[in-house]
Amino acid sequence: MMYRMLDKDDDWSFGQGLQSYCKDDQAIETAMLVSVRTIQGENWCDRSVGLPWISLMAQKELKDIDLYMIRDYILACRGVAGVENLDLERKENRQIVLKYNLQTVYNFNIEGSTQIEVF
Repeated sequence: MMYRMLDKDDDWSFGQGLQSYCKDDQAIETAMLVSVRTIQGENWCDRSVGLPWISLMAQKELKDIDLYMIRDYILACRGVAGVENLDLERKENRQIVLKYNLQTVYNFNIEGSTQIEVF
């Protein structure tokens, strides 16, 4: 699997030929991060893509059902074989930190976190 790399500002990389792409586990994680960070209705091509982060942030507390919805969304990402651990932490200023541990189709674990900001 190949996926376009993200630069330091989390924008897609262009202009470096194959150096603008990542592959295997890094491609799986990058594709998952782009997918998870997408707010539902934000994609101009398909308004159904993304997670309903705005409505999740409107809740006083994130519920287990929200974790299951996010887990299912991650499992639908190409190359993800399983979600071993998933945790959400709400920060001030409409931010959520998502911590994850994924199993890939290449039989590797990917552990990391990302910050989702809803404005």
